[in-house]
Amino acid sequence: MGMAGQTVLIVYGRINQDMHGNAIALQQQFDQDVASFKNGPGKGTITYKKAGKGFYVISGHRNGKIFYQKTIIKKDAFCFAVLEYDSTEKMVYDGIAGEIFKSFK
Repeated sequence: MGMAGQTVLIVYGRINQDMHGNAIALQQQFDQDVASFKNGPGKGTITYKKAGKGFYVISGHRNGKIFYQKTIIKKDAFCFAVLEYDSTEKMVYDGIAGEIFKSFK
C-alpha cells in the first residue's frame, strides 16, 4: 500500500454482490480476505482474526508493516477500513487503532 515510513488509512465500500448479481455473505468475504492476505502480494502473516455479527476484523503484518482491517456490512454494502503502518510505530498506533476502529460501525 504505502511507501516505507508512511501510515495509510483507507476507507471504502462496495455492494456485496458478485459479478452475477448474487449476494456475497459476510463469512464468504471474510474467507476471501483472509486468503488474500495470506497468499496475495507481500504474503502477510495474520496474527488475529475474528468474525462477529455484521463485522469482521483481520490483523497481522506484511512487508515490515502492520495491517488492521475492519469490515462491516450495512444494508447491501460492505464497508472496509484498512490501517497500515511501520512495525516500528507499533507503540504509537496500538492505542490509536482501537479508537479509530471502535468508531467505524
